[in-house]
Amino acid sequence: MQDSDRFERAIQKFDAANSKDPNVEMVEGKSWPRELLYAVRLSEWVSRIAPEASEHLRLAARAQHLCRWEIPRNSYPMDKAGYLRWRNDLKKFHARRAGEILAECGYAEPEREKVENLILKKNFPADPESRVIEDALCLVFL
Repeated sequence: MQDSDRFERAIQKFDAANSKDPNVEMVEGKSWPRELLYAVRLSEWVSRIAPEASEHLRLAARAQHLCRWEIPRNSYPMDKAGYLRWRNDLKKFHARRAGEILAECGYAEPEREKVENLILKKNFPADPESRVIEDALCLVFL
């Protein structure tokens, strides 16, 4: 399998998973599963900020909020400590799910680890790629 084939398969699997989001947003008259829309927007911003973005950065962008709705905010205490624990648990969940999909697509452990570390925001802000994804996340939020 060529590397571009496994990359496309991974993106398709991320998108298929996010397409199951029951939360919907309307954009220009089109209905989108919220996390699929978020993943597309984040990928677009990463491409704009860093046209030379590595494969693992592009994968991390697409999987950043993978299946986020499965761990709802209201399943944690509605205080600052609950919010921070929810966010931390989400990062681990997203990284684990992304790693599982990447393994299915033929990515080796070191490659998966690079993607997972970006999702987990390890080495932020020292790692330039982590800064790119964080900047793109902020732009999507705005």
